[in-house]
Amino acid sequence: MIKVTVMLNLSLSLKQQHKLTQIQRLSAMFLTLQEQDLNDFLRRRAEENPLLEIYYPMRTAVTDGTPPDFVREKSPQEILFEQLALLNAPDRITAAAKVIIGALDEKGFFTDPELLKSDTRGFSDNEIACALALVQSLDPPGIGARSLREALILQCKRKGDAPPHTLTVLEAYYDAFLNGRWQRLRKELSMSDADLQAVIDFLRPLSFQPLRQLDTRDVYIRPEGKLVVTDRGDVSVILFQTCPILRFRDDLYAAYGKNADKETLAYLRKARHSYVNLRTALTFRSKAIRLVLEAICYRQHDFFLHDAALHPLTQKEIARITGLSEATVSRVCKNRCVLFNRRVCKIQDFLTRAYDNGTTEPASADEIKRTLLALIAAEDRVRPYSDQVLANMLAEKGLPIARRTVAKLRLAAGIPNSTVRKQRKTT
Repeated sequence: MIKVTVMLNLSLSLKQQHKLTQIQRLSAMFLTLQEQDLNDFLRRRAEENPLLEIYYPMRTAVTDGTPPDFVREKSPQEILFEQLALLNAPDRITAAAKVIIGALDEKGFFTDPELLKSDTRGFSDNEIACALALVQSLDPPGIGARSLREALILQCKRKGDAPPHTLTVLEAYYDAFLNGRWQRLRKELSMSDADLQAVIDFLRPLSFQPLRQLDTRDVYIRPEGKLVVTDRGDVSVILFQTCPILRFRDDLYAAYGKNADKETLAYLRKARHSYVNLRTALTFRSKAIRLVLEAICYRQHDFFLHDAALHPLTQKEIARITGLSEATVSRVCKNRCVLFNRRVCKIQDFLTRAYDNGTTEPASADEIKRTLLALIAAEDRVRPYSDQVLANMLAEKGLPIARRTVAKLRLAAGIPNSTVRKQRKTT
């Protein structure tokens, strides 16, 4: 007999893991759901729980005559950002792609040469190249091209059924094609008249303005509430009553529980527990939204009352003011809107990062943007200020920031570079 001994390498380890309760999971999920999705979820729960009833109250009226539902068109950038969010790209590549999308001109071309320099944005040459390729992979074809020729090439490659010689014409003989030098094309590429006509017919329907192909369909926005300037000189938050009211059938609970067996009692307790969790999560949702909006009103008091520049405010600071977690604040701010002065504003629009200016009160990005707009509005259009000159002028005003930061904020404010702003001197 052969005896085999197997040695097991066993070890014990002790580690802490944070386990979310049912209420915590529901609360986190409710904050990410928009109204219709939340209503659908609660309706399914009510169908599963015979002791749970849902009542839909009338929506809170808006006293200024503006309905709480709005229709607007999505901007082309928003549509491209949505496509970008569906791609599983690295964070740095995605961040660079967002910068490129934000810098596209009205035709959808990426023409700002300063962004192609890695030192202006903090991205490497490889990251910029990958980000540009990512943007050019979005719809419509040709988006993100650096020239009309590149836009046509991208559209040809995307269609995949271009006639022979089409890419060669665009890549090597673009000027000759553009100027109608058909004899040269026929001779150097050995093209027949039919071949040349096929290329012309294929290129004719292609778009010369890729961004115009986007369908800016209507988007329905339902604000969570509105911010109102009161007669006392402060800003108050009014939330619209959009969530349904949950009610528990205590009468049925008592009737079914009377003389019930053990299994029935367990089911009834589970139904009550589910109701309590749902109601608690809904209450937390409304409370979290109100706390975040009140913190914004408190911090941006001057902006709402006097249209002053936004103070530096981040989600981390809101979490400190409200006592909520940063994750909760992030869920509240994401994809939510409020009314202010009859305008629909994203909650994120009231947040802005801080730039150290050597004082106890850092400058906000909004303050620097406003200063940039004022400086550029007063510049000589024949000799416009470069980003370095703007950085020097901001430093003189007590706003010392780097040139690459000036370029970033300038683009965020929708201001083109000095080359685009320059006007020819007329005699």
